[in-house]
This record gives sequence, structure tokens and C-alpha cells, in this order.
Amino acid sequence: MRFTAERYSPEAAGGLGQEVVGLYHRFAYMLAANMLSPGARVLDLGFGDGYGSQILRDAGLDYVGIEVDPAAVAHARERYEGDFRLYDGVTLPNERYDLVTCFQVIEHLAEPERLLEQVAARGDEAVFTTPNRDLRLRPDERPWNRFHMQEFSRSQLETLLARFFRGVDVSFIRASPEIEATELARIRRARKLARLDVLGIRYRLPERLDVQLRRRLRPPAPGPSLGLSVDRLWLDGEQGLDLFARAQSSASPTAH
Repeated sequence: MRFTAERYSPEAAGGLGQEVVGLYHRFAYMLAANMLSPGARVLDLGFGDGYGSQILRDAGLDYVGIEVDPAAVAHARERYEGDFRLYDGVTLPNERYDLVTCFQVIEHLAEPERLLEQVAARGDEAVFTTPNRDLRLRPDERPWNRFHMQEFSRSQLETLLARFFRGVDVSFIRASPEIEATELARIRRARKLARLDVLGIRYRLPERLDVQLRRRLRPPAPGPSLGLSVDRLWLDGEQGLDLFARAQSSASPTAH
């Protein structure tokens, strides 16, 4: 599988910054795993490398994962256990799930409404993670991440999800000061590069060249080990680098 700057993989993580990114991702999967009883069905929308399947299956959940990249599907099938399927990017499997996980996906969509409508029709519940715009961008600023079509504040995400779900609850993912400082430093470096790129060349560069450039300009991560563990992350109601949203489908059999 071709690893990209946007797809986190445990076997290809490069440096402390990427390890911290992976920590946030694993924390979200563990929250999802703790929401359900063994035997519940989960649809993992946009599984990336596929490592999240291990966390969900270890909780005794019936796992189905979908991804638009055929190479990612082949990689996951070879490396992990689970029902990994190729997704056409248009229509979700016409099956019912107890939970749909959609982690770090909606920021990649210019028009996420069609996807959310289908998620609400397929799952009794859904959980989402996405970067917190308020700590990454100025008002009306274009995302500096070339793969992101848009980013959301807490209120923007709540408003969007409330169009398709009921009982929407959006929290922030927090981490220990050392872990958050590492991620904030990564964000500051990315914003600095974006300010230097006044012509927006990074949006047009081949990805391979973009990745090489950012790696050359990235300073080595200083300091001792941060004790990277999901035990050092939690949900918070005030502020945080990532948003975690939980929503119940109006089409759920338990809905009134």
C-alpha cells in the first residue's frame, strides 16, 4: 500500500509527531469499542491502514470496514482480520449496523451531506472525529492541509450533524500537556509553511514532492519520551485539538 502524509499507519509512522497523531486515532477507536456490547455490528467508514479493526474486534464486535483505495483494502486484508470492502465513494453497504465510525473523514469532503444522510440511515448510532478548526485556522482561512476540503468548529459540526441525527453531542479530545504541546508544535510548523506559500503551490505539487519538502523543513522532535498511551487522553467539554461527536440516528429502531 502507498503510505501518504494523510493516512496514519503504525508500521510507517515517522517521528514523534506521527506517533501522537496515531495516539489520537487509537483513542477514538477505543471510545467506540467501549460503547457497545460484544456481538454488535460496526461499520468503519474510511479505515485507512485498517489497524482500528483490531481494537474493535478485540472488544468482540462484528466488524465491517470500507475504504475507497483498493491498495488499502488489500493491505488491510493481508495484515488484519475483519471484513474489509472496497467503497465506491458514493453508496454505503445496504445493511444495518449498531454503530458507524467515521474518523477523520468528513473534513475531506466538499459536500458531506450525502454521506451523512446514508450514515444516519445505516446506523443506530454514529461517532465522528475531525480536527478542531478553532485551534488550527483563522476565521475564513482555507485549510492548510492540502487534503482537507473544510474544517469544523464545535458549533459548525453540531449544526451539520443535527440535520441528520438526533441527540448530537460534541466533545473535545484532550491529552496531557506534553502530548498536546507536540501536536501544537506540528500544527505551528504546518501553518508557518502555509504562510510562506502565498501562491498556494502546495495544493498543486505532486504529493511525493510535498511530503519530501515538509520532511526536510521539519525539525527533529526534542525531549524525552512522552509516555504515549491512550490513558493520557480524555474527553472534555471546554476545548481540545480534535472534536469527538456522538449522534443517534432518527431512523434507529429505538427512536420515537
